[in-house]
Formats: sequence, structure tokens, C-alpha cells
Amino acid sequence: MFSVPGKCAGVYDYGDRTVGTLDFASPVLDVDHRDPAAQRRLLAGVFAGEGWHVPELLEAMERATDFFFDSAAQLRLGRYSTGRVVLLGDAAFARYEQRMRPYAAACQEQAEGADRFLVPRKRSQIRMRDLSFRMLSRLPGKGIINRMTTRVADSVALEGYPLDLARR
Repeated sequence: MFSVPGKCAGVYDYGDRTVGTLDFASPVLDVDHRDPAAQRRLLAGVFAGEGWHVPELLEAMERATDFFFDSAAQLRLGRYSTGRVVLLGDAAFARYEQRMRPYAAACQEQAEGADRFLVPRKRSQIRMRDLSFRMLSRLPGKGIINRMTTRVADSVALEGYPLDLARR
């Protein structure tokens, strides 16, 4: 992992594949979500001149067939539906909303501040984050972080809904 204030690059080995990431903090961007060439140009500009493996990541990005660009954002909706207007998908079911609302709230709470941890804005924050990562590998209960992050994810069982509900 490589970080400078407001930017982070990473290379992660998942056994069967290696994934490179380029993350940066910014205000809302005006880039067309249907224009991968513009997205690549934006990333190349943001990360131009950075060290570590960033030049290789930028080069690989140009050749990548699985390039993905998106904002990391969190939306907090008070409701998934109101009257006959609904958020499309499974969330359209009032029963689904009732069951999923506590789960969604717990996930949102757990993610609060993650952007500042993953893409710190100051060098002092980068040092603290990196120190935290190093300390975690030495702690006797190092599996606790995995348990903390999966506890919320494992706290809900999804139901199968009858097909006739989807047609209403």
C-alpha cells in the first residue's frame, strides 16, 4: 500500500488474481460514468508523478479489461418507499425494508469514517493508519478485526419472497 495525503494505491493478491486500486479524496467529480477513457485520464492526472508501483498500476489500468471506476459514497435514506414511489429492487417491499433497516443502519454506522482511514488527508493520519496495520498483525487477538467486520454482515438472513409479490 502506498499513501500520500488524499491518495492511496494498493496491490492485493487474492490467490487466483491480483487487484490494483487507486483511491483518492475529492469533491464530487464531473466525469461521465459511461466514459472509461475520461475516467482513466482523470486517474492518470491525479496520480501522475507518484512513486512506488503507481506508474505500473497506471500502465496496467490502460490495458485492463475489467477496469472499474466509481465513487465511494454512503447514502442514508430515511425510507425505501413512500406511497407508490419506491427504490427499485428488493427494497420495494415494505416487509424487506422493515427487516433490512436495522441491518443497513448497522452497516452504515460501522463504515462511518472509513474514508478518512483508507485515504487519509494528512501525513500524520497516514502514519497512524500504517502503525495500526502493523500493530494488528502482532496482536494476540488479531482475528478480532475480521470478527468485527463480519459480525454485522452475518447478522441478517435473507428471505426468499414469493414470486407473486414481485408482480404487484
